Amino acid sequence: MKHNKTNRGFTLIEVLISLSIVTIILLSLFSFYNSSIKFNKKNETDINSLNVSQTAIESMRIYSKLNNKFGIDIDNDGVDDLGFDNSESNWVDLDSEYKIYTGNLDTLEIEKDNNKYLATINSVKRYKNNMSVYTVELETKSKYNSTKKINLITQVYVK
Repeated sequence: MKHNKTNRGFTLIEVLISLSIVTIILLSLFSFYNSSIKFNKKNETDINSLNVSQTAIESMRIYSKLNNKFGIDIDNDGVDDLGFDNSESNWVDLDSEYKIYTGNLDTLEIEKDNNKYLATINSVKRYKNNMSVYTVELETKSKYNSTKKINLITQVYVK
C-alpha cells in the first residue's frame, strides 16, 4: 500500500505545541489587562483623594468666610466638624510674625464614591495682625486602597 505524502496533516505534537504557544500569549495579554485595571483603579482612588482634599479646603474657606472664624464644615450643616479651639492659649509664638496652633487637630473621615478618606490637618500657622491668615497643611489619603498621600497647603483669611 502506497502512502501519499502530499496529503499530510498536523501531528498531535504539532497541535499541542501550537496550543501551548497560543495559551502562553493569551495568558500574558490577560495579565497585562488585569494590571492595567488595577493601575486605573489606584489612579481613580488617588484622584478622588485629591478631590476630597480640595473639597475640605473649600469647606474650610467657606466656613471661615461665613462665620468669621477658622473651622471646617465638610457636611454643610453649619457646624465646625474639626472642633477647632481658637482660644489664645492654643497659640504659641513661632517668631515675630507667626503663631503656630498647638491644640488638638482632628482627623476627619470623609466618604466619597463608597471609599473612605482620612483628612488630617497637620499644622496651622497664623499672622499676628488684625486679619488672621491661617496657613493650613492638609494631608488626605484613602483609608483602604492607596498608600499615596495628598498634601495641600493653603491660606485662609479671617477678619
